[in-house]
Order: sequence, then C-alpha cells, then structure tokens
Amino acid sequence: MEFEQLRQFLTLVETEHFARAAKKCGLSPSAFTRSIKRLEENFGFELFERDNRSVRLTYGGNLFREYARDILDRMGEFEFRAAGGMGSLKGEISIYGSITACYSILPPFIESFRKQYQDIHVRLETGEAQDALTTVAENQVDVSVIMKPDDMPLTLDFLPIMTTPLVFVAHQDMDLSGSVDLDEVPLVLLSGGLARERTDEWFRNKGLQPNIYAQVNSNEAILALVNLGCGVGVLPELVLKKSPFHSHLKILDLKPDLEPYVVGLCMQKKRKINPLVMAFWNLVEDEKEDRTW
Repeated sequence: MEFEQLRQFLTLVETEHFARAAKKCGLSPSAFTRSIKRLEENFGFELFERDNRSVRLTYGGNLFREYARDILDRMGEFEFRAAGGMGSLKGEISIYGSITACYSILPPFIESFRKQYQDIHVRLETGEAQDALTTVAENQVDVSVIMKPDDMPLTLDFLPIMTTPLVFVAHQDMDLSGSVDLDEVPLVLLSGGLARERTDEWFRNKGLQPNIYAQVNSNEAILALVNLGCGVGVLPELVLKKSPFHSHLKILDLKPDLEPYVVGLCMQKKRKINPLVMAFWNLVEDEKEDRTW
C-alpha cells in the first residue's frame, strides 16, 4: 500500500465516481480502477459498493477512511517538522459552509489564506447549515463553519468567529399592528437544527402553540417564503442582512429575545497534527478580530 493509493481512495470517497476521481488524480479510468482494486485485494475485502450510477463506502471502507486521513495527516506533519517547520505547505484542505457562510464569512479568510499559501488548494463545499456539524464529525471535510451547539462533542474543537442574533422576520407589508398573536400568525421554520430547538423552547416558555405554515431545510427557503408573505420566519440576522430580500423584510420586536448564534470554525481535535488544516485555523484565529460583519 502506497501513500498515493490513500490519496486516490480519499478522492473516490469525495467524488463517489470512478471517472471523475481518475481525472482528478491524473490517471486513466482503467489505471485508477486497478489501483483501487489492488488496495481492496491487499485488505481482502471491498472498500466500495458499486453499481452503474454510484459508488458507496462499505462498512470496512468507512472505517478505512478515518485511518487513511490519519496516515496522510501524520505524514504531512512529519514532512513539515522534518523540514524544521520551514517547508512549503502543499496539498488540499476541504471546508464546508452554508450558502450564507460561503459568501459572507469565509471569503476574506480564504482570500488571505490563498495569498499566503499558494500551493494549498481550497475545496469549498456548500450545503445546509444544519448539516455542518455532521460533515466534520464524520470526516467528510477538514473544517466546517457551524453554529455552536449547546452540547459540543468532546472530539471536536470550536473557534468562535462572530455572534449573530436569532430573529423573527416578516414582510414589510404584513399587517402586524398592535400585539402580535403568535397563536394565529403562520410561521415558516426550519425542520430541525439549533434554530428550531430554540424557537420551540421559546414557544414552550410562553405557553404558546405555534401555527406552522411550512417547515423547510434552509434559511434561504425561509427568506423566500417570508418574502412572498407566507408568514413569519425565524433565522439568524446575518442571513437576513446578506439576503437580496433584506429591504423587503422587517425584524419583529418580540420578547424575550431568542438566544443568539455563535458562529465559528469546527474541526476534529485529532486533525491538529495536519499542518495544512492548522495553517487555515491559525490564520482565522489571527484575523477574525479585524473583520466586520
């Protein structure tokens, strides 16, 4: 087993497609397939389940993914330390963020990082905010932008970047004069995650039964429905401020305030041996106080 085979294996895990993985690794599809097959023969079991359209990790493959990342992390640490910490960092770092995080939080850090580390390729993945913690906990990415949960897993490290209020929002034209009767007003909420937990707790504490119009999977979907006048939404103020709908929406003054979000970077503690990951982590830690949101 060679280090290049580990990189090929992880590329296939990332792409879930043999042809795309082969192209990223600079190999022909047949040569790439043979390399993965030799790796499986070395272990005596299959690492991937294959069909005509997709590639999925087997149970053994999922276990090996963790070991493969750890081996490459340790090799990277060795090479960096053997060079006296003066070697040029090369390779790839993967970062996950929601759509809002990718256009409002990450850009200044990634821009600064690329200027300092031109030989490190940044692979940016986008998705729902409520999936951010899972992606890093399951070793799908190196670093993720998350909303800090109330119970942070002990295996993860968190670096706070900013705090943003969690607010009730409505369309500017929605008639909410006088006291807002939230037993009657239709609500647009996330189907799960931290914001939903805090919203549900807020209603329980007030002894109210929410009138839920829609449950969606993203803050952007909440904004779209609230902009159409479908109801009142709950989302981070940062998302509202960066939205193209912000001039059409208003924040409702409802008390008590919802507990705010603490937004920051998250990674597995064991990834601290990876010099590429730590280069990005340390840069954000050094520069976060200079950023305005």
